[in-house]
Amino acid sequence: MTDPIETEYKNKEKTVLERISLRDSNFFDEEMDKLDKWAEDVKNSMEIHLKELSKEVKFRKAEAKKIPKLEEKVKA
Repeated sequence: MTDPIETEYKNKEKTVLERISLRDSNFFDEEMDKLDKWAEDVKNSMEIHLKELSKEVKFRKAEAKKIPKLEEKVKA
């Protein structure tokens, strides 16, 4: 025979554990969204930096082509 107090306790425990699990799941999803946004920001920042570096390389190559002496080209 099942004790009514024991049954009530188990039901309450199950309810509390379900709420905790739902809260944790929501928290996890929110944190994952934050990480995704952060990663996208980092990626965009790196892409901008890469474009700037590419422009700098092109500029330096063009400048180096204008220099007639090999020794000066290497230093540039």
